[in-house]
Amino acid sequence: MSLVWTTIVFQLLWLAATAYLIWHIFSLTSQELIMFDSVLLIILVVCQIAEIYFAPREVMVDEEKLTIRLVGKNVFVKREDIVKVEPLPESERIVRTFGIGGVFGYTGWFKGNTIGRFRAYATDMNRAYVIYRKLQRPILVSVADAAVFFNL
Repeated sequence: MSLVWTTIVFQLLWLAATAYLIWHIFSLTSQELIMFDSVLLIILVVCQIAEIYFAPREVMVDEEKLTIRLVGKNVFVKREDIVKVEPLPESERIVRTFGIGGVFGYTGWFKGNTIGRFRAYATDMNRAYVIYRKLQRPILVSVADAAVFFNL
């Protein structure tokens, strides 16, 4: 199953679980169960908002910095801090240590077998590039056109 269909199925299940919790809260009579379901619903909604807030949208490069645009904020990397940019090796095994993987993108902290620990802001791991920085951990981003990195 492709990543797009997996994401759609996951989101539909997520929304179904949210709808079920809302229905369940209003049909319960036990105060303890209402409280438990309410806490679950709050956690579910906060996670959905975080997924959207940290979803990567675009990578831009100008004279001073590289900008990674997310839905909720921007991440800046100064050009002088960038050592090199390389495509993600196909043989790289990646483990998510904290973050979101695959719903609206891959964001958070990850660990690779050759890269080590890194921060990811990617939507497509097949077009991912590793940005190595001075004195800081690498950043993984995905771009539709690698020409963005030609000026670095």
